[in-house]
Amino acid sequence: MGALGTAIDRLGSTARIVVGLIALATVGVIIYIVMSAGGAAYTPAFTNLDARSAGDVQAALAGANIPSQLADGGRTVLVPSSQVDAALVAAGGTGAGSGNPSYALLDHMGLSTTDGQWDMAVLRARSGVLATTLEGIAGVRKATVNLAVPARAVFSIDQSPVTASILIDTGGASLPDTTVRGMVALVAGGVPGLTAQHVTITDERGTPLNSAMSAIGLETADHFSAQHAWEAQKTAIAQAQLDRMLGPGNGSVVVAGTLNFNEVKTRTQQFGTSKGPLTGSTEKENLATRGATANGAAGATSNLPGAAQTSGASSSTYVHNKDAATNAIDTTQTDTTIAAGDPTKMSISLVVSKKALESVLKGASKAPAAQAQALNILQGAVENAVGFDPANKTNVISASAVEALPNPITALQAAGLNLTTGGAAAADGSALGGLVPAPFGALLQPVGAGLGLLVMLFLVRKSLAKRQALLGSTDASWMPALEAPPIKIEDLMPSLSGPSSAELQAVEKRALQGRVEDIATSRPSDVAAQLRGWLSAES
Repeated sequence: MGALGTAIDRLGSTARIVVGLIALATVGVIIYIVMSAGGAAYTPAFTNLDARSAGDVQAALAGANIPSQLADGGRTVLVPSSQVDAALVAAGGTGAGSGNPSYALLDHMGLSTTDGQWDMAVLRARSGVLATTLEGIAGVRKATVNLAVPARAVFSIDQSPVTASILIDTGGASLPDTTVRGMVALVAGGVPGLTAQHVTITDERGTPLNSAMSAIGLETADHFSAQHAWEAQKTAIAQAQLDRMLGPGNGSVVVAGTLNFNEVKTRTQQFGTSKGPLTGSTEKENLATRGATANGAAGATSNLPGAAQTSGASSSTYVHNKDAATNAIDTTQTDTTIAAGDPTKMSISLVVSKKALESVLKGASKAPAAQAQALNILQGAVENAVGFDPANKTNVISASAVEALPNPITALQAAGLNLTTGGAAAADGSALGGLVPAPFGALLQPVGAGLGLLVMLFLVRKSLAKRQALLGSTDASWMPALEAPPIKIEDLMPSLSGPSSAELQAVEKRALQGRVEDIATSRPSDVAAQLRGWLSAES
């Protein structure tokens, strides 16, 4: 401490102020780093709780010596991220943390339970489990599930369907159609005999979300969702191909289309060569007649007056042969089902920067012929990437080149949005507008503060070293001579009796020199101030 005080005393008033400001800045930086580090990170462990359930959870956590905090208006309980598992175990062991019934109701059913009581308990437990499951979906604060399971009828034609009505609290927010369809499928799959057509979901405002009055039906929504997914996949493939050829940000492509959702079944038969008869039959008839009496055979002509009569003998022969067979022939019958989802129409829109066309064909940014050729190359690459069928006359593709593609950040800022393009950290932990990856964005602030502190300490040390060198180069032995009076020549002559005046003055000079050295050691700042005064007076 003495050496530090001596070093400070050797500094001037201006240097002391500078050192004091640097020390204050250093302390401020250290305090800021400590304050920004904060305490232990808290994470949600229990969400969508009512006031009573939240109180039960906190009581259970307090009994397990686990700190907790309330958030989201008391509906969420936060615990340290390192103690989430212990918190779940502590709250689950006491039965806290859920306001809905569960299958634990069945554990308390006695031997005297009737079939009706058992069915009701199963129904309550199933409704509670489904409600808890729905509350785990993002955007759903509270869910209530009511199941209606009619009694089993003797005849299936008289059986009433199982139905479910769901009331959800979204806090005024809107759920996308995909989420609603997922909730319908989740509930329908969790109850035996329940179909999606018999599930009704209503929000806290009384608006039906999946009935015929909603904006979109289930089947139509599935078609739209499949078509949107197909378009997004094809667009991503085309954009990736475009980025590989031009570089990111130099081109944009959009793929749209229409899918055929009609399922078609076809049947074809092919016949091969004959393999021989399976069954066969042969029929042969032979009939021979010989001549009779001269009067001929009895008949109409012989009984009619005036009819011609035959005389002499006559004969005839009749032969009949018949073959029938059933031959075996190779037969192949194929039933083909063409699944829905084949595209009936595809439209591709391609826009690129003229300057970027240089990477495809040199001179394409200025020469129209080269530009058209480069666009054809890009168009062919995109067509091959997405499976574009040029034979289909309904498919269209357009490619155009512009001077420069619009900057999305500039466009959003022009629309009035306040965007942070640098310096501030992103929501995912990245820093400098996303230039620093998220895993390192959180370390940027303390690392920068530490580097600043090191630079500041280096400058302070350099300044002190410079001051020490300046003071060390000054010889303090001559300082008492400035205080002593001049010595006369006659005083230097030897004296015959007693000490001469020169000797007395030398003794006084040594004494004065000792006092000055003591003053320089004990009060260096005063000595430095006196030296500066002398130097300024001489100059």
